[in-house]
Amino acid sequence: MVPGLINFAGNGIAFVISPSIDFSGADSGSYLGLFNISNNGLSTNHILAVELDTVQSHGFQDINGNHVGIDVNNLISNNSAPAAYFSDEERKNKSLAIESGNPTQMWIDCNGAEKLLNVTLAPIGIPKPSRPLLSTSIDLSRILLDTMYVGFSAATGTHVSDHYILGWSFNKTGQAQNLNIKNLPSLPKRGENTKPSLPFIVLIVAAVVVLTTIVAAVYFVRKKKYEEIYEDWEREYGPQRFSYKNLYKATRGFNDTEIIGKGGFGKVYKDTDLNGKLGDFGLARLHDHGSNPQTTKLVGTIGYMAPEIPITGKVSTSTDVYAFRVFMLEVACGKRPMEQRGFVLDCWRR
Repeated sequence: MVPGLINFAGNGIAFVISPSIDFSGADSGSYLGLFNISNNGLSTNHILAVELDTVQSHGFQDINGNHVGIDVNNLISNNSAPAAYFSDEERKNKSLAIESGNPTQMWIDCNGAEKLLNVTLAPIGIPKPSRPLLSTSIDLSRILLDTMYVGFSAATGTHVSDHYILGWSFNKTGQAQNLNIKNLPSLPKRGENTKPSLPFIVLIVAAVVVLTTIVAAVYFVRKKKYEEIYEDWEREYGPQRFSYKNLYKATRGFNDTEIIGKGGFGKVYKDTDLNGKLGDFGLARLHDHGSNPQTTKLVGTIGYMAPEIPITGKVSTSTDVYAFRVFMLEVACGKRPMEQRGFVLDCWRR
């Protein structure tokens, strides 16, 4: 068990024999992922657990925050003792810190004939002590069902720990196979930061560069493909095209509150600088935004222009009305404004 902080481990790990592998209703923390407040202590649990507990829970009558316990259907242990191992050389028990982060061995032996359960601890590399830490009389026939599962359960609470099972063996009919300590993996060092390798960093950088290049290429290709082409007259008089997005933004969604007037054939909106701009127009002349109209160049169709336009060089609402009336007269009589037989205006009489 490797604590997240030195001397602050939580909460423990247990070897478990259970009739089910579904512990979705179990709580973490002191319940070790085995029980919850409603089923803890029920005889119908049919669970046997040997816990390595690193947090003292007074509600479960824990003896301290570093103990080993044998639990039957309940986290109130049938028998428990501070974590320790018997030294055959010194002929005495020596304390063992579960949350030290050092590998620890545990042997659980059950004698069905004598109905005796023994639990023995020792640091890694030390042979199994001759004297167990715990020895409890238990009738497993009243706990075990026909089908049971064997495994481990661990939980954390306020404090965090990493729990590692470096190796284990199990035998239900006799002595389990001994583990070869030399073949067991090593525990990660405390506080060890896993740094990415150089090939991994190079691969990530290369992927980012390639992705950036592809995105940039697609952007410039699309920009070139959909780039607007201006006519010669637009270059001479200045561009008069506006995107729908810019018009929508400048008029705040073509809001009626932005209207400051009406032209001959359309509404006049305020732009972002509160300048009046025609939404659409008929014979209005071309000019750049913010500049004076070019009065030396006429825009319009001969026959529809008012007679004063060639003289004054200016257009107004009245000249637009004149052009519209010529158009309406053309529709009414079916004649063009200018024909060899005469002008349409000859028929314009009160």
